[in-house]
Amino acid sequence: MASVRISSNWQHLDKMEWVGAPTIDKKNRIERGLKIPNEAYEGIEAAIAKGHIEGSVYLEDGSRFQWFLDR
Repeated sequence: MASVRISSNWQHLDKMEWVGAPTIDKKNRIERGLKIPNEAYEGIEAAIAKGHIEGSVYLEDGSRFQWFLDR
């Protein structure tokens, strides 16, 4: 099953930390089991829908979510 590996500095802006690797379905919807902001999920899903396989999502508070699609 496909998953998305996610790291972030959301809880500690001075360092990146492993968040998890939730599964992703065939419609590119990520399982919402991690306790991260919904806008991070939405940003990752939008990038995947555009054909990206990795990237970063930046939130208004300055936090960053790095991700990699693992099919």
